[in-house]
Amino acid sequence: MNQENHFLLKLISVLLMYPDKELIDWLPSLERDFKVKLNGSDTKKILGFVDGIKHMSLLHLQEHYTQVFDMNPGTCLNLTYHSIGDTEERGRTLAQMDQIYLNAGFERTSAELPDYLPLVLEFLAQCPQAEGIDLVWGQMDGVKTIAANFDNPDSPYRLLFEMLTELVGSVNIKDHPAPIGRN
Repeated sequence: MNQENHFLLKLISVLLMYPDKELIDWLPSLERDFKVKLNGSDTKKILGFVDGIKHMSLLHLQEHYTQVFDMNPGTCLNLTYHSIGDTEERGRTLAQMDQIYLNAGFERTSAELPDYLPLVLEFLAQCPQAEGIDLVWGQMDGVKTIAANFDNPDSPYRLLFEMLTELVGSVNIKDHPAPIGRN
């Protein structure tokens, strides 16, 4: 995975977090400054996303975010929910992900579960060589499920999931093998 993709993971992780005033204040800088870091297709999608949200009031954007991600189980941002469901296995996977983060020195600053997509993207961008990264990358198949369940064609968030789906499809999990001695 190249530097551009790491930057893209980090950028999307920020854009997928619950919107606040800080995000709104950052949009003009984002629009102006990031173009040099991304290729044409990604730039067009990011600019489309920014254009789609910059005309919304913060309250409207927060309502939209809640409607898209919190009120629709098919598009919730907890990746293991899509691949494992609410099972004991999910609990074990969440605990393993949390331990991978701790072992890598990755400090979680929110109370979100370890499979929360913005958190996962930030981890993948910051700790690409972490031990156990294959388990984390393996959860990214949930991105495809979320994208397939998007029922709002006008949502600017759809553009972020188009980019993520392409990115996830281009990453070979075998490029992130489990460490030797791990079963």
